[in-house]
Order: sequence, then C-alpha cells, then structure tokens
Amino acid sequence: MANYTRYVAGPSRATPAALWLRVVKWVVLVLVVSASLTVGAAAGWLHRTAAQVAANDPQEVQAARQQLVSAPAGRPVNILVLGSDRRAGQPDIGARSDTLMVVRLDPQTGSISMLSVPRDLLVTIPGYGPNKINAAYSFGGAKLSLQVTKQLLGIPINDFVDIDFDGFKQVIDKLGGAYLMVDRGYYNNTAVTGYASIDINPGYQRLSGAQALDWVRFRHDQNGDFTRIVRQQIFLREMKRELASTAKLSSFGQFLTAMSIISRNVTSDISSLAKLYGLLTLALRLNTNHIYQTHIDGSTPMIGGISYVVATPQQVRSAVHQFLDPVQAPSQPSPAPAKTSSPQLPVAKVSVTVLNGSGRAGVAAAATSELKARGYRARVGGNAAGFGAAETTITADPTALTVADRLAALLAPARLQHSSAAAGVITVTLGSSFGGQLAQATTAGPTQGASAIVGGALHDLVQWRVLQQQTSLRLFMPSTWAPGLGYTQFRAYTVRTPSGPARAAVVVGTTPQGGYWDVQALAWTNPPILASPDATRTIGGRNYLLFYDGAKLRLVAWRLRGTAYWVSNTLDDELSNAVMLSLATWSARVR
Repeated sequence: MANYTRYVAGPSRATPAALWLRVVKWVVLVLVVSASLTVGAAAGWLHRTAAQVAANDPQEVQAARQQLVSAPAGRPVNILVLGSDRRAGQPDIGARSDTLMVVRLDPQTGSISMLSVPRDLLVTIPGYGPNKINAAYSFGGAKLSLQVTKQLLGIPINDFVDIDFDGFKQVIDKLGGAYLMVDRGYYNNTAVTGYASIDINPGYQRLSGAQALDWVRFRHDQNGDFTRIVRQQIFLREMKRELASTAKLSSFGQFLTAMSIISRNVTSDISSLAKLYGLLTLALRLNTNHIYQTHIDGSTPMIGGISYVVATPQQVRSAVHQFLDPVQAPSQPSPAPAKTSSPQLPVAKVSVTVLNGSGRAGVAAAATSELKARGYRARVGGNAAGFGAAETTITADPTALTVADRLAALLAPARLQHSSAAAGVITVTLGSSFGGQLAQATTAGPTQGASAIVGGALHDLVQWRVLQQQTSLRLFMPSTWAPGLGYTQFRAYTVRTPSGPARAAVVVGTTPQGGYWDVQALAWTNPPILASPDATRTIGGRNYLLFYDGAKLRLVAWRLRGTAYWVSNTLDDELSNAVMLSLATWSARVR
C-alpha cells in the first residue's frame, strides 16, 4: 500500500501558492467548458457547411458520383477541382470551366500535389468527338468532366469540387484582400481588344477580389493558358495562406464567414461531416507549407482557325508521373534543400570528385579536364556504384553549396543533393544526359563558375538612380548579368499592410523568351510571401532565404535594416538557379 500523509485545512489564511493553484484550476475549468461549447458549435457549423455544398446542386452531385470511386483507408485521395463561370444552383450545361485541376493528398509520401490541365487541351469527349477539354463541362457538367479527366490521366478520381470562382471575390474582400506578387503590369481595354479589361501595376501588393480574379484569368500573354495555370496555382497557394492565417482565435469569426461564403459557391460530393472531417484530418497531417505544382505541356497549333493545346502521350505521362510521385520526380531536388547557414567556401578550397554514372567510357576524365581548365580542383573518381541514371547528381556539404550551384549550371541538367561530408567536398556523378562538354565558358567576374553570367554589369544605372530619387528606401540592383536579360518597368509605390502603408519599389526585368522577373524592395520584413522558406544560406556574410518550385529557385530574399528584398523568377522559372543566386547575392547599392 502506498504511503501518504493527510493534511487537514484549517481556517488559516490561504498561502499565495494555494491562491495561484485555485486560479489555475478555475482557468482550466473555464477553458474546458468553453472548448466543449466551441467544439459543439463548430461541429454544427461544419455539418451545415458540408450539407450546403451538396444542396447547391443535388442533381449534379448525384450524376457525378457515378464517375467517383472511394479511396481506401490510408491511400492517396485525388480530388478534381473545376473552376467555372456557373452560378451555384443554376444549370451547368452551357457554362465554361476555366480551371481544371486535380489535387492529390498523399499520406504515404506526406505530400500535396496539384496537376493543372490546360482548358484548351485537345481531347476526345465521349459522345461528342475531338474538342477542347473545357467543352466537356459545357456538354455534360461535372460528370462528363470527370469522365474525360480519368480517360486523359489514367488515374481514379475520388471526389470533386465545382467552384464558382466569382464567389472567391467575396471571400478575398471579406479577408481584406490577397497579397500577390504581380510579375509585371497588366493592362487591357475591352473596348479596344474585346478581351476582359484589366489594369494592375507590377510588384508585391494586396489586391481586391476583383483584381485578383482579373489577374488569375488573364491569358493573353507570351504563353497563354500555361502562364494562366501558374497564376491560378499561385493564387490558390496564397488563398490557402490567407485562410490559414484567419483560422486563429483572434479572427476566427472572419474565418467562419469566409468559409460560409465559399460553401455557397461550391458544389461537391464531400457533403457529410464524417467525410469532411476525414479530409481535413488528412490535410493537417501533410506538409501544407509546400505544395508540388505541375501541369501538362504541349504545342499550341491553330486547327480549323481555332487555337488548341496539343500534348503528346509522353507529355501527359510525364506530368502524371510528377503529380503521382512528386518527391521522386526528376524536377524535384532529392533530398529537399536542407536549411543551412554555413559560410560558403571559394572555388579554390573545394574538392570535386567526378564519377562516371553514364556507362560511357572516358566521360569522367573529359569532364574533369574541362573543370580543371576552369579553375576547379577536380579529379577522376572512377565509376559510380551503378550505371543508368539519366540526370547528373551533384552532392555537396553545406559549405560548398555555392560552388555546387555553379557546377549544376555547367553540367545541366543536374540536381543538387546535400550531404554531411567533410567541409569543402563535392561529388559529381555524371548521368547519361551529360553530352561530354560543359556549358558555355563563363566570362570572368565575381560569379566565375556560373554559366553565362557576367560580373561588374550595372545595367540601366540611370533608370535605377531615377527610381532611387523617387523613394526613401535603400535600393540594391544586380551587379551581375546574363545575356538577353533586360529591364522594362521601374515603379515606386506603397503597400497596405496590417500595420499601415509600407514603402515599396519594384523593377521588372525581361528574358529573351518573353518572361518577366522582378527585383523587389519592401519596408515590411515579414510579408506573407517570405513565410516558410525551403532553405537558408549565408553568402558573403548575408543570410538569404531560398524558395523553390521543385528543383528551380522561385525566389531569393534577404532582409536589411528594416527592409525586405527579393529577386523573383519568371512565372515559368526561366532563370537558372545560378542566375537567380547571382542576381540576388551580387547586388550593389544604388548611389
């Protein structure tokens, strides 16, 4: 039997410790009761919200369920998302699906991935013949869209969500707007062109619901539907961030209001509390900070005077492969970029061992010889453990990542892996894609080793100085350059933030392919776009935040004296990782 001592409380005055215990007990009791009431209210609200999405169009839901299959427990869930100009409760026949996207929640890999299908993709629609895929929605609503999507991708669909994206305008306005990085100025006058009007300036800013939808739907640029797909994915990613930020006690009422608006503009088979709870539970278990994004590529021929997107079976299979297994897909770094703040070693202090993983005799010796000629401490390491890898792999320790990025540009296509090897050690395993020669020799300069990058280049300095005179921000401009790049827009402005207006400036750059990249300065050090970086790296004594789309650098940012700075890639990630790092890390004060 356990020994214990019994104390009897007398009429004596309570000690301070006893008073604190009593207060804590009451606080805990109040919290438990409040939590119980909140859970009960939330359950009722969730039940009503789930029922609403099916009640918006029960006939569509009933018809669509014929094309759906249940996902086994513990297996991935594929959800078809249709964005249309249809109003909830109105017939879907004749309406258009501007967006067709499949979202995959995969508990096995812990990942979330999105696969977008171009609305103009040429497919065969059962009962109607060859046509654009968005015509399936006009002919047969969600049911026919599901059937065509399964036929195209060769994967089962477990659930569907039919969204009237106009409803999101109300949500965005209820949240006070959406922060988006607008890559360039967008302008169109319907009276002149016949296309939808749009008038949005470049730069990071908070857009209204109408502005955000105008930006998302715009497709009259260099890559048409493909760049619109990227903007849609960016928009959904930022909407997720905006909604997540309101799902806290201080703004929970705002979150419930936003979700109620969404439920009135959504039709779905996810119409029971049990199913909604299961999907929410699954989503919370996955890494929602990083969403893998891919889309089907193709050519854009004119057929019978009509513009189509035509994809080969291989292009469809490639997109589906990346969608089903994004962690292992060639476009993803493996492993993902590790967070590091290690000081970077110069080329002269990094040892590079070259292995032959292609199976072709002499390629390791040839690559080693060329690397030595360019100033690298390279040696032949013999054959790799196995042959057959298509892509070259570069493995580097945290102190040699800058040199590894430059090697990746010289040996492209190549992927970068991080290791815990001794400082200053890089191993290059050549894949079958290596053609036997390195990329074009680098012009001498501070970024020697990064393909086709020129140092000491202050392009359009006069324009930069004019912009500096228009703002009190300290501006920094790239001092390295790559052939074909240029500048097109310079803008000083203010951004609405939760704590008031913040000074901002953006410079829009161009690429030979017609894309737009940006240099941004903002007197707000923690904007939503800089949340959750994929990696950090210290270069030249400055800490940089790195954000990736798969293996491609999407954004490189740093903070200095109360100001956030970043360089953002084009919508299509046209700039190589080496160029992105160079533009950001070799920046000069505008004077």
